[in-house]
Order: sequence, then structure tokens, then C-alpha cells
Amino acid sequence: MEALLSKIIHRLDSLSDGQKEIRKELSSLKEEQAQLSNDQALLRSDISSLKEGQAALQNDVSSLKEGQAALQNDVSSLKEEQAELRKEIVFFYNNLMKKFEQTKSELSSEIRQLSIVQKQHQNAIDILREK
Repeated sequence: MEALLSKIIHRLDSLSDGQKEIRKELSSLKEEQAQLSNDQALLRSDISSLKEGQAALQNDVSSLKEGQAALQNDVSSLKEEQAELRKEIVFFYNNLMKKFEQTKSELSSEIRQLSIVQKQHQNAIDILREK
């Protein structure tokens, strides 16, 4: 009977030791779970920060696209104005050339007329000298 009681006590001690070991492991698992929960919270915070950063970048990209569209509109307007100015310059240049040719023609005519008058005066002077 004593042997049986000794075996039972030994088994109870073994069970008690096993139970202590399980409690230690359970405590260790709880600590790991708490650490994992903290890590998960940090990851969630990092993900939230990344999402905010991504949203800010998307806003910046949208702003840049709007600015680029505005610049393209400005460039288109400038091209239209430049084309209009070129047309005006061609028009004024053609008018200027016409005026230049007209003035040149008038000047030639005036020079011919002056030459005729000068010859007439010279002839008159020559006639007066002869007399």
C-alpha cells in the first residue's frame, strides 16, 4: 500500500510539475501574444501613416496634373497669339513693302521730273548766255 501511495504521490508530483510547466508555457504564450498585439498595433499605425502619405502624394500628383493642364492651356493660347501676331506682321510687312515700292516709284518720278526741270533751266541759262 505504501508503494502504491508512493506511486500516486510521485504521479501527483509529476502532474504538478507538468502543470507548472504548462503554466510557464501558457504565461510565455500570453507574453508573446501581447508582444504580437503591440507589433500588430504598430503595423496598423504604420499602414495608416502610409495611407495618409499616399493620399498626400495623390493630392500632389493631382495638383501637378492640374498645373500641367493649365500650362498646356497657356501654351496653346500663346501659340494662337503668336500665330495671330505672325499674320499681323506679314500683313504690315506687305503693306510696308507696298508703301516702299510706291515711295520708290514716286521718288523716281520726282527725280525724273526734277531732271527735266533742271535741263529746262540749263537750256534757259544757255539761251540767256547766248544772247
